[in-house]
Amino acid sequence: MTQEGEFTVEHLRQLPTTPYFIPEDTDVFSTLQYFQENHERLGIIFDEYGKVQGLVTLGKIIEEMTNEFNHV
Repeated sequence: MTQEGEFTVEHLRQLPTTPYFIPEDTDVFSTLQYFQENHERLGIIFDEYGKVQGLVTLGKIIEEMTNEFNHV
């Protein structure tokens, strides 16, 4: 990341594999299935304009799902 804390396209180019881009309206179960089938652990969320909105990891999905069970 840059000193200003910005995430740039150059950071993506330095990744060892092609990043998995996820449209922001993709449901969590589709993302989880893709992660499982393709042995992925990280996805980059983007909006309809192609702007990066965030990152999602397999670990974070699992953490959120288990937290839901713990609060029921």
